[in-house]
Formats: sequence, C-alpha cells, structure tokens
Amino acid sequence: VPIPNTVVKLSWADNTWWVTARKDRSSPGFFSRRPHHSSDGAFCFVRLTFDTSGFRCYAGGQNTQPNLAERDLPLMKFTFKTHCAPVVACALIIFTIGLARSGAGPVFAKAADKSGDAKLELVWSRRTPMPLFLSSAPDAKVTVSVAAGGSLTCFGPSGGILWKTRIDRVDRVAVAPDGSALAYTLLSPRDDTVYFISPNGTLLWKRQLRGAVWCADAAAEPGRFVVGTGAKYCYVFNVLESRRRYRRWKTPGVPTSVVFAPDSNTIILGTWQDSGVGRFSSSGEKIAWWAGREDMLYRTESSGGGQSIVAFGTRNTNRSESSVRVMDKELNEVWSRDFDLRGLALDVSAESELTGVGYKETIVHKNKKISENRIAIYDRSGRQLWEKGGLFGQWNLMQVCSSGKLLLFDDSGAMCLVNREGRVVVRTELAGTVKTFLPGPKRDTVTLYLSNGELCVYKIL
Repeated sequence: VPIPNTVVKLSWADNTWWVTARKDRSSPGFFSRRPHHSSDGAFCFVRLTFDTSGFRCYAGGQNTQPNLAERDLPLMKFTFKTHCAPVVACALIIFTIGLARSGAGPVFAKAADKSGDAKLELVWSRRTPMPLFLSSAPDAKVTVSVAAGGSLTCFGPSGGILWKTRIDRVDRVAVAPDGSALAYTLLSPRDDTVYFISPNGTLLWKRQLRGAVWCADAAAEPGRFVVGTGAKYCYVFNVLESRRRYRRWKTPGVPTSVVFAPDSNTIILGTWQDSGVGRFSSSGEKIAWWAGREDMLYRTESSGGGQSIVAFGTRNTNRSESSVRVMDKELNEVWSRDFDLRGLALDVSAESELTGVGYKETIVHKNKKISENRIAIYDRSGRQLWEKGGLFGQWNLMQVCSSGKLLLFDDSGAMCLVNREGRVVVRTELAGTVKTFLPGPKRDTVTLYLSNGELCVYKIL
C-alpha cells in the first residue's frame, strides 16, 4: 500500500525548500503542489510515483514537466542530482516518510530547516471541521477547537482526541492543562451562561452570569477560570468534580481582556469605558492600575514569567488607530508606540524583548494603487530593527517566537521564520493556505487550520 505523504528537499545553490508531495488524482503517486523557484528564475516540479518495483522520482521544468531525471527510490534515504535547467543543479533528498493520512488519527512529520539552529517541526496534524475558535492550555499541550453548532473537540499533546461534546450556541472556550474547559458565547446578552467541562468531556456545571460574556481565561491550575462580563463584573471560578466555587467583583470598566498571571492568582485586566489596564488579586483587590485612553479597548498579556505586561489598544471605531504598550508588573511604562495603519497585526515575544508589527500600505506604481503587506520589528527600547515589504514578499505576521524570530505566512501556503536581521532562515510549504491560526502561549508553538481541512500544531525551534 503506498504511503501517501513524502517530504522532499529541493536545493538550488543557496536556496532550499522542503515540500510535501501530495497524492496525484490522475495517476498513482504524488506531486509537488506548485513549482519551486531558484534565485535565477529556474524552477521545477517534483513527481513521486510508485509501482510494484518501488518509488520513482521525476524532476521537470516549466509547464511541460519533462522527465529530465528518473531514479528508483527505496523507502529510506536516497540522494541524486539532476538538471532542471541549463547550469542550474537540483539536489533532491528523500527526508522522511509520514504515516498514512486518514481522518482516524494524527499524522507526524518534520518540516523544513534551512539553518543549523532554526526549525519548524510538525508535532501533529489531522482533518477537522473548520474551527470558529481555537484555544490552547497555558502549557500548549491541549488544544480545543469550537466548530459550528457548538461542537467542541479537545486534542491531546499528540493530536489524539481527548473528548468531544456539543453545547448549543457556544462559540468560545478556555481550556486548562488537564483538559477541563469553560465554554461560553461571546457578546450575547441572551446567552449569559458559562459551561464547565470535565477532563473527560462531561458537563460538570453551568452558571448564569450578570451580563454578556466578553472574555475568559484558564489558569495553569486545573479547574480555575476567570470571566469578564459586560455588566462590569469579573468572576473567578474553581470548578472540579468535588467542588463548585466562585467569587465575583466589580471592575473599573467593561473587561475586554482577562488573563491569569503564571501564579494562577493574579489577574491582568484590560477594560473599555474607564479604559485601562490593571493587576488584581483573585479576590478583587487592586494591586496596580494604569489609566488608558477612554476611546481604546485594551487586550492584555502577561509575559516574562509575570514580570512584564503587554497592552494592545484598539479604537472602538472604524478608524485604524492602535497602540502597543510594554510595562513592568507595577504597570510602569517600558516603551510604547501608537500606530495608524490598515490591517494592523501586533505580537510580542514571550519575554517582551521584541514586538512584531504587520500592516498594509498602499503605494502608487505607474498611476496604479497597489496594496502591499509590510512587516516591522522593534526591540524592548522601541527601536525599529528592520522593516520589509514589497519584494520581500506578501507576508502576514503570525507571531514573534520565543527564539526572537518572526513567524510569517503568505497566501500561497508558505510559512517561514525570519531572524532579527530580517533574513529568512526557514521556509516550509504547507499542505494548504492558512485559514486561521493561534499563537502558542509561550510563543514556541503555533496552531494552524489549513484550507485542505487540516488542523496542525508546529513546534518552533
């Protein structure tokens, strides 16, 4: 039986790509999903076929895909060289053979690595319905997908299904490291009930709250959750098999973001109306407060082991004004910056050392307006390290990784790592284009949902 996933390495001089050869619908075998280009414009397709004698590989040129080379390939590693165009040498190395791709279980493989110390490693992948929302536990080992109709699926560290359940009208979830979860409906005044799910997927408890749910988070401690509502309340729950407890307290404004600090007791709050950012104990005691702009909604993150707090501010209008503010745990400013950009995406590394910015810019070329994506990165002092766009590629910001590199993706189905100097050090071809993604809590993982229906988790090294 042919194994339907083989990863192939293509090299032209200083350019290296790793591609996943897909099953060919017209004939037995596999083929690369798109041509792959070298720096001087030469490009080729890769085709892997199988028959009773084993695997064969073909490297072909533009459009016509002639069989310029053909070699039998064993199931282990094999290397050969051929020419895809005059002067241009192509080296193809069979790197690994994945497991059978089926909906019954996850697929394991390794992705590309173009440098010695950088790597994108596929942890697991499996086909799932399109998620409306993705959530991962604070340790990133458990992931929950919320699909249409309130269908929730919890995946373990290796991609196996820990539990499935369905709660009508639910479209959001927060999940703890043990697989327990809190499910709710976002911003719905008539759906003001939260649901608590046990680590085996049974419904433990439900509780009606005062006001629509705006935000929620799970602590590192199992069964501990925090919820913010539009009635300016913060609820802290401890829900286990043998315990149902909660405490609520009034907040300075409407909670637009609630996040547990690593100690599972301190809560970082971002608000709108009386807008600002605060640190509170789980009992509601105010530890520190920073008053922000009244027209801003603030999303908060705890980083650096709780020593830093990041606040992302967005205008409550159609205007494109946004801001990022990095603070110490007492909410004193480390640095901040305002942006007035279209399509803005912001992310900060786990230690708050680097801030990545993605945005769209309109340029005029030959009397035509062209919208291009741009990427910039700033250090902890607010100094811009570099900015790229245009010829660099139509990249979109995914996250700033714990290694200090930027993780980017484009609309063709490629994902890459860019170092602090702005150089692409790893590029990998995905099995489809990115439809939605979730940065890992520590920025050393990322969860992707692709256009081919696969949910994937990558580890970033």
